[in-house]
Formats: sequence, C-alpha cells, structure tokens
Amino acid sequence: MRKVATLEERVRLKHSRGRKPVDLVVDEKHPQGRDAIWAAIRRLRFFTRAQLESCTRINEHTIESYLQGLTKAGYLTRTAQRQEKAGHGGMTFRACTYTLLKDVGVEAPRVTRKGEPVTQGDGRQRIWMQMRILKSFTALELQRAASTRTPAGLEEVKTYCLFLTRAGYLRRETVKTARGRHLRYHIVPALYSGPRAPQIQNIKQVYDPNLGRVVWPRSAA
Repeated sequence: MRKVATLEERVRLKHSRGRKPVDLVVDEKHPQGRDAIWAAIRRLRFFTRAQLESCTRINEHTIESYLQGLTKAGYLTRTAQRQEKAGHGGMTFRACTYTLLKDVGVEAPRVTRKGEPVTQGDGRQRIWMQMRILKSFTALELQRAASTRTPAGLEEVKTYCLFLTRAGYLRRETVKTARGRHLRYHIVPALYSGPRAPQIQNIKQVYDPNLGRVVWPRSAA
C-alpha cells in the first residue's frame, strides 16, 4: 500500500531541488483552471484557442471566457485572420489568433469576463500575509493587522483560522488572561507553502494554490 505524504513532506519536496519520489510525482496534480491557461499563454506567446485547449485540456467555454477577460484588460491582443475557401469564391474567417502583450509573471491575472479586476479573496490574501508576519496572534490581533487599508471581518478571520488549523498550517492554544480565556494561534513555519493564500472551497475543503492540490481533508490530497 502506497504511503501518502503528509502536507509537511509535500511542502519540503516543493522547495527542494532534488528529484521527487515516483509515488509523489504520480499523485501530483497539474495546475488547474486559469492558472493552467495562463501558464500555457506565457509559454506559447502567440496562439489560437484550439492550441490552448490542446495544451491544457480545459473546457473551451472556460478558455474563451478567460481569453475575453484578458483581451479586454489589455493582457492580450486578438486578430481575426481570414482565408479564402478552396474551390469557392467566398471568404471565411479562420480561428482568431492571440498575442501576449503584458506578461506579469507566473500569477494568473484575476479578471472578469469584462476585463475588470476580481476582488473576491483579497481579504484572505491579506490575512495570510499577516499570519506570516505576526507568527503568533489572536483572531482579533490578526483582524486588526489585516485591516490597515480595507476592513477584514472578525468572523471571516475566525473561520479562516479554523480551517487552516484543521489543515495543519496553524497550531492553537487556549491562553488565560485577566480578561478570561482566549485562543492564540501560531503559524507552523514548516508548512508555509508560499505567498498565495490557501483557499476554502465551497465544499468546505482547503486547496493550496502554492502546491496545486487539496490539503484538507487529507483523504482528498
């Protein structure tokens, strides 16, 4: 029976330069969704939608929606090429070609189909960054630190801490003070996987975009 690597082992392997064991290579998932589309765009630079489908094996409607958003936001330019039909006198449009204009790095631009920035998830990104800075904190301390520019809700902070504790990123303890008991959280340094905030998905599982996989529940990893 193949041993399932722990989250700590997966993080350590991600940052190591050595060759990964075969069982982990088999289990490793490729980038999904827009991350995979953007990675293919950066690699191809000049491409058609069909080429992206071939590279990513992602649904054409998902690709088309993201291409529209990137084009309207100025990351891509699109050219509709025309070609004369063989044996006919008319003209027909061939597949549009896209050219990458603005390469902003490995992080996939978060834009809507209309080319507008996606702001959902920004709060948790700030919370994740402050966890790394503070290292030890209560939910209230974390909420205040993450609200320097845009307010972060205390209940959102508590929920995020709860799921990251379940996933192993945080360790918590009950501390007694003159004002009563309260929970204090400590980030587990060995499990810090990268700058992108782990996501709580709608089905109540934790997905780490730095690792490209579900990390909680562990049976889903």
